Amino acid sequence: MDLAERLFHEVDVNMDGTLNPQELTNAFARRREEALKRQDERRWVRRAVEATAVQMGVKASRKKDDHTRFDAKVMRAKEKQQALRSERQRNGEWQAEVERPELLDADVDVDTAANH
Repeated sequence: MDLAERLFHEVDVNMDGTLNPQELTNAFARRREEALKRQDERRWVRRAVEATAVQMGVKASRKKDDHTRFDAKVMRAKEKQQALRSERQRNGEWQAEVERPELLDADVDVDTAANH
């Protein structure tokens, strides 16, 4: 008996050879409950193994790792902000140097500075 026939017989509760919507709904709900139960069991085992590893010092705690990652993100954001700020300042200084008016001695009127 192949997988399809086995599943059909498992789902066909009243053994009439057909599948009605109620039988399908019940089968899907039962399969989902079983899958969720298996998933919870796997999660419990995984959490227990991780907790044991953390207690033994083999693995770092997730909370500590997340805190370090958060600190790294904050530091990276501050460094990026500082870099942008200094780049803006250098650009402004360069722009001021480029646009600085150059006055030749011939263009300067010496008499305008004298008192009238």
